[in-house]
Amino acid sequence: MSVRPGVLWVRLPLDDRLDHINVWLLADGDGWTLVDTGVCSEETQVLWERIFVQYVHGPLKRVICTHFHPDHVGLAGWLRQRTGAEVWMTAAELTAARAAITKPTAVQSAAVQSFHRRYSSDATAIARQDDFWQLMASMIHPLPTDVNFIDAPCITVGDHEWQVIIGRGHSPEHVCLYCERLGLLIAGDQVLPGITSNVSVDPQTPGDDPLARYLESCAVLRRLPADVWVLPSHRDVFEGLHRRVDAVVRSVERRLELIVDACRQEPIDPDRLLSVIYPGELNGLSWRLAIGEMAAYLNRLQQEGRVTPSTANDGTYRWRAAAPGA
Repeated sequence: MSVRPGVLWVRLPLDDRLDHINVWLLADGDGWTLVDTGVCSEETQVLWERIFVQYVHGPLKRVICTHFHPDHVGLAGWLRQRTGAEVWMTAAELTAARAAITKPTAVQSAAVQSFHRRYSSDATAIARQDDFWQLMASMIHPLPTDVNFIDAPCITVGDHEWQVIIGRGHSPEHVCLYCERLGLLIAGDQVLPGITSNVSVDPQTPGDDPLARYLESCAVLRRLPADVWVLPSHRDVFEGLHRRVDAVVRSVERRLELIVDACRQEPIDPDRLLSVIYPGELNGLSWRLAIGEMAAYLNRLQQEGRVTPSTANDGTYRWRAAAPGA
């Protein structure tokens, strides 16, 4: 589907609750630049072969990966092999991608286990985290050694200049691309319609505050024109960036209040708190994302002085709401 002349919208399948990812083909002179790739799978590779035959007339010159998650970078290495296209991403995202698919050292594995024991008593789920890197590696084709870093304020694609806007919180250096002339923002996962992006603490940096960076990035995006068309990685293209950013911030604030309220009566254990924030059953990947995000919200509240932690005999944390005025 064409969003603007020379901007094609391609939807690729995902085998999880998100169901799909949107990727974007941008006319680039006699060829094309692709933003994001889809996850590494035989099904997605077959779809790309079909797309190359039916729609991509001319060479694929460049692949820009907004960030390191498998649905965005999964086929970058394969596309490089298949077409010779250059692969572009920020340095921090490349580092994160390589780390995600590398077997952790004993020290790193111990840190991951320690982190998850603070936030859950589910020994089975915690034990599974040792193999998480294998899941990531199964979804990301080996990356090329000659990745180009995105470190300039703008990227020229064909006749258009795209401003590089770095978002943080969902991932280290998430690339968003804004073209004033076309009135388009390729937002990746940084702002999505109807759902909020996952913002998680990395187990290797348990005291981190990614939620603060995410909210700062929301404020940066809100400075763009209100009538820009937003091209998100999931769900549909939409207009109304300011309204959506405001709604996301309100959603974050409501969840922060929900957590504080849950901690008011007595110190709450992590399993009960997890069920308050995320009611319903969580599978392997969603469990990990939920734990990481709960940690992000609790770290933000601790920075604000609104909750205080303590450690129980089993090693898990307890949280109590701080007294008013404390």
